[in-house]
Parts: sequence; C-alpha cells; structure tokens
Amino acid sequence: MAAAVDAYMDNPRTTTFVFAGGYSINLMAAVRAQPSAKKLINDPEASEGLKRAAVRKAILLARPVKG
Repeated sequence: MAAAVDAYMDNPRTTTFVFAGGYSINLMAAVRAQPSAKKLINDPEASEGLKRAAVRKAILLARPVKG
C-alpha cells in the first residue's frame, strides 16, 4: 500500500500500479473518483500527511483488477 501511495505522490498521472498477486489499479482514476481526495490533493494548504492519507483511502476504496 505504501508503495502505491508513494507512486501516486511522486507522479499524480500514474495510471497502472501492480500489486502482489497480479492485481492492478489505476491510481489516477482512484483518486479522481473520490471527491475528498481530489480536493485535498489540490489544496496547497493541506499537509503532506493529510494528502497521503486521502490517497491511501482512495486506493482502498478502488476496485483492483486481476491480470
């Protein structure tokens, strides 16, 4: 999970991230699908920790795809 958050924070345009077991997720789409995460990521006053937590939540709520 931390690696997926790091990947998004390093490059918010990251699409496919592959987890163990061959499951993948579109990080950019996951964050865009969560209004609160999208808002926090674009808030210059939000702390790095808060932004990371919002990305983590968006990833957890997304549906990974096998293959």
